[in-house]
This record gives sequence, structure tokens and C-alpha cells, in this order.
Amino acid sequence: MSGKLRFALCGVVLCTLASCVESDRPLSDALKSEQDSRLDGLWSLTNKQGDVEYLHIGAEASEPVDRNRVEPEPGMMRYCTITHSHQARGLGKAGEGHFFRTKIDGEDFANWVIPADEAKHKPMTYCFLKYSVDEKQLVMWDQDAEATAKAIEAGKLKGVVQRKKNQGKSATAEFDELRITDSTENIAAFFAAGGAKSCFPDKASAKIVYTRVR
Repeated sequence: MSGKLRFALCGVVLCTLASCVESDRPLSDALKSEQDSRLDGLWSLTNKQGDVEYLHIGAEASEPVDRNRVEPEPGMMRYCTITHSHQARGLGKAGEGHFFRTKIDGEDFANWVIPADEAKHKPMTYCFLKYSVDEKQLVMWDQDAEATAKAIEAGKLKGVVQRKKNQGKSATAEFDELRITDSTENIAAFFAAGGAKSCFPDKASAKIVYTRVR
């Protein structure tokens, strides 16, 4: 998700798209989620500069996200990314993390897990991505920050919206804070009622396409 997505979602894949909208709660219960074996394997993405990002995805085999658990959550999956720079002829910093799948009205969503930061007293949160996958391609859509902010401001979702001040009229909307605080059930219902269509627009700037390597 080079430069854009964040499937190494806040810096590398799961959150490498332009913005990562955080949510206090996931779209479903990780303990009830099922593995999506279609994602298993190695994927790649080449940008205009010739840099190649490799994305590895598979089942989480040993490390639970909840520290109170001994075994990994049933639906938890792990991803790892590494970028090969064409010009610098070197490797970028590797990224890794966890996510689990939620299915809503026939569409697939990934709940990217942002670990708790005990030092900053920050609890675990989540970012959402929509994806589709077949034998050759993995397509991911980032959640649109402006569409989500408008849904919160309109009362369709509970959340916090703090827009940055003094932005130019043509500037892309930026936020000091944008966070969904609604319940799992309400967020899923909002997506099912048409919210997914507005919050995950099918436009080039909001999606990224990986090609299967193996």
C-alpha cells in the first residue's frame, strides 16, 4: 500500500492509504471470525518509481492479540510487508500486524488491529478496509475520511470529528482527530445500509491492487 494503504495499515500495508480512520470497536467479534484462506500467500505491488512492495499474509499461528489469551483468536490473520527500492537498491523497513475478517452483505472487510499503547494509556483500536480477492489479484479500499466525518456529523454514526482549522478551500480535509466511537452492531448496520458505498468509494485514489506472486 505504498504511499497509500495501511494494510500494513499505519505506515506500511493495512494503513497505507491516505488516511486511517480509527474505531474504538471492530466490525465483528474476532472470536467468531473465520480465516479467509484466499488471502494466504505472497502478493506484490510495483509503484511508478519501480519500487516493489511484497505483502505476505497467513493465519496467525502463535501470538494472540488479547494478552489474556493463550491461543490466537480463531479468525486472526497476520501480515508482513517489505519494500525493495529500485533507485536506492535497498530494503525499506519491514512492517507487520494483525487483522481479521468481517463479511457484510456479501462484501469482505478487514479489521486492522492497532495495538494498545500502555505507556500512553491508549487502548486497542481498529481501522477498516474493504477488500476483494481472487486467484490473481487482491484489491483493497481505504476508508474515506471525509465521508466518515460527514456521517458522524450527520448523526449516522457516533464518533469524534475535530477538523484542522485554517485549511484552504481546495485542500484535502484534514483532522486533528477523527474516530468512530459507536458500537460494533451499529457500525456494521451503517455499512450494510449504504454506508459502505460512501465510505469506501471505488476511485483510484482510494484503492490499491496487489498481484499474486505465489
